[in-house]
Amino acid sequence: GGGGVNNNNNNEREEEVEDGYDVRAAFEKEHKAVRKFKVVVVVVLVAAAVAVSAVVYRFTSNGERQNLQAEYNDYAAKFITNFHHLAVMRQWAAYSVAAQFTAKCLDNYGPEEKPWPN
Repeated sequence: GGGGVNNNNNNEREEEVEDGYDVRAAFEKEHKAVRKFKVVVVVVLVAAAVAVSAVVYRFTSNGERQNLQAEYNDYAAKFITNFHHLAVMRQWAAYSVAAQFTAKCLDNYGPEEKPWPN
């Protein structure tokens, strides 16, 4: 029973080493090479992703900055225009009130009325 197992292991070992070529050593050597290649591929992919991200950021941030500046200028111009418009409207409202008050005072002025401001 036990001797047969040992023979089997010896046969496997004999199959692994043929003509001075150790299959297990070759497999381990190949496995290390594949592992190194995987690391290189991952490093290249990460570097490519970082490079693409940097390029995309540079172009989009520049465009966004220009859009923000244009929007800011538009809103600032609208704010100044509206502020000026409101000031002019208040001035005209004051002129209208003054004209109405003057007309009312002149309307009440007559021979039997006391002159304004009494």
